[in-house]
Formats: sequence, C-alpha cells, structure tokens
Amino acid sequence: MKTLAIKICARTLTVATLAVAHATFAQDGDIRTGEANGLTWTYQVTSEDFKTASLCQNGITPTIPHTTKDQVVIPAELNGYIITEIGKCAFMKCNFVSGFDIPNTIVAIQENAFSACRRLKTIIIPESVTSISDSAFNACTMLSSITLLGAHTTFGEEVFSSDSNLTTIYVVGNTSQANVLAALTSSNINSCSVKTLATFDSGCESFMTKLTPPSTPGGKWQITAFAS
Repeated sequence: MKTLAIKICARTLTVATLAVAHATFAQDGDIRTGEANGLTWTYQVTSEDFKTASLCQNGITPTIPHTTKDQVVIPAELNGYIITEIGKCAFMKCNFVSGFDIPNTIVAIQENAFSACRRLKTIIIPESVTSISDSAFNACTMLSSITLLGAHTTFGEEVFSSDSNLTTIYVVGNTSQANVLAALTSSNINSCSVKTLATFDSGCESFMTKLTPPSTPGGKWQITAFAS
C-alpha cells in the first residue's frame, strides 16, 4: 500500500509539472496579449527560440481597431518578445489615428497592415524595414507623404492604391527610389514625387547643401551645412 501511494504521488507530481510547463512556455504561432504605451496589443509568436513576434499576423482581429489615440507608438517589445513584423491587417481601419511611430525593430510590414487608415497623414518607415507587402497602405486617403529611411526596401503590389493625396515620398539611395517608382506604378499613382532625403521641399533648397533626415520616428530634420 505504501508503494502504491508513492507511485500515485509521483504520477500526480509529473502531471502537475507538465501542466505548469505547458502554461509557461509559448510555442511558435501562439497568440498573446500585452500592455504597452497605454494600449492592449495582440501579437503572435513567430519564433519562441529567438523571442520574436508579429502584431496580429494572418488576419487576426486588428490589434487596436477602435483606439481614440491620435498618435500611436508601436512597441518594440511585448512581454519579452521583440516585435519584428506588423502583421496582416494589424491596423486596418484605425480611422482615429493620424500618425504611427514605427520602432526600428520592425523588418516587415505585411499585407493591408495600414489599409484604410483614413486619417493617417504622414509616416516614417525606419531603416530596419526591408519589405512592405501588398496593399500595406491601400486607401489611406489623407496620406500625403512618406519618409523611407531604408536603402533597399522592397514592395508588393498596389501598396499605395487609392492614396489620392499622396504627393511626396522621401527615399534613401537609388535602389529604394526605383522600388518606390515601381510600387507607385502598380498602385496606378502618377502624381507622387519621389525625392532623395537631401531634398528639403520648403522653397529654399538652393541655400542648403546638406540635410540630415530624422533617424527615428518623430525626429527632426537637421540642417548641417549652408551654401556660401
């Protein structure tokens, strides 16, 4: 009888230990929530080994569909997971938001990530972003300018489709300029100017010889030299 009791206790302990382990350790594809910057975020684990995650990947309910915040700061990490992607439809139809601050941990912006954000006016895409997928900024009807800090960012189809007020995209390097022009063509937008970041569209370009673009979202242009 004593032996049987010991075996039962051991079995109970093993089951309990497994249950705790299952509750503690996430797996790739798990969906979780976290608090940051005054909002509750939904994210999906993309790699448990590397502790990376995507905001609402694969068409999951948008992470903040009804926020009344005018400016949204996207977190660089949630619960110890580095946010490396803005997932499919993550901010689709966030109609109250006029600006998003994107952290430099983001490497990919997925399909329709900012689609139909009808109050979005301008946005800075950090250097870390290497790909922007199909229709990522589709139907952002108030979007007027984009600053693209990455020199080799690639684009999907119709990224800027129906962005009727998009007039200027600032880019770094010839590679990005060519890629942006191709993206504008696929979006059927012919009225948008693509300019290098050394150009300052304020009517006094001839007096300036060098400008330093903002290195982080929300940063300021720095005038570092003037023509004599």
